[in-house]
Amino acid sequence: RYVRTSTARRWNLPNMQSTNPVLQALAQKFHQETQSVLSRPDSTRQRAIAATTVESKSNTAKQKYIRKLFCEGKGDKCERTGENTANQNTDVHHKKRVADHPELAAETSNMELLLRPVHKEEHRNDKKG
Repeated sequence: RYVRTSTARRWNLPNMQSTNPVLQALAQKFHQETQSVLSRPDSTRQRAIAATTVESKSNTAKQKYIRKLFCEGKGDKCERTGENTANQNTDVHHKKRVADHPELAAETSNMELLLRPVHKEEHRNDKKG
């Protein structure tokens, strides 16, 4: 299982604030080493390529998911509210956010068809940036 570097660094924050000097030193070393990796030009380029790949795979999977729903006769209902989607804007929503789980971006089992207002409400409290 892969963990995003930013997530690992966030998990490391309590250790950096620890009263245990050994734990604190290890946490600071981890933080410095990950910063070194993140600041390398090749690392930045690889992350940009990976992000593009994830988005492309996600978009392809969303189209596949919509086709699957229509083939099953389920493409006319919001999967959250059960409301009819006729003449309304819809979005395919990732149940587990792609920002947190890029490995699930192309998994149709992680998707649901939502009316746009429902989808916007779902992401209303997401952190930006």
